[in-house]
Amino acid sequence: MKNIKPLIREILVIGIILLIMFLDFEKIIPGFSYLIPIIFILGSLYSLIKRIKYHRNEKNNYVGIETSNDSYYRTTPFIFGTIILIGSIISKIYFTIDLTLFSLLITLGLFQIIIGLFFIPSGLISFTTNSIKFQIENFNEQIQLETIEKIELFRNSLTINKINGETSNINFVNLTDKDKTKLENLLNENLVKHN
Repeated sequence: MKNIKPLIREILVIGIILLIMFLDFEKIIPGFSYLIPIIFILGSLYSLIKRIKYHRNEKNNYVGIETSNDSYYRTTPFIFGTIILIGSIISKIYFTIDLTLFSLLITLGLFQIIIGLFFIPSGLISFTTNSIKFQIENFNEQIQLETIEKIELFRNSLTINKINGETSNINFVNLTDKDKTKLENLLNENLVKHN
């Protein structure tokens, strides 16, 4: 479900842009052409703040795990930002676009590119005092730490071995060396307390 949300958001954005292109909302709602970029700028600002907070990780109780789809999610803001910047510059040069709208579009394009610099992996493993929560692709599960015997980390998968003999495999991950080291440290820290 987590991977569908960005796709739905992108389809919604493209749909709104197409709707605006084919319908003349400016006659219906004066100033409408300013409203849409402002809404997207506010959404981009919220996303940027969320991404900065993720990268700070002051509690150090979670680690982002890249999945096999993350190369797409990593490049999308750069593509949208570049398209918006180029489109606004072309609109300013060849069409009659006023300075306010031009400035809003340039700001939106720059925000999108900056958002791309603060990438958040789509997989997440977080720790609470008694449990570990996995949110990776279709594997969304919270497991009590005392039930875990060990967790094996591989480049493309994770294996969770429980004390009762159950095994869960999480595939489609793309563990970088940095993420693997951070995850190993967090696992050692948290699993040692409960075993």
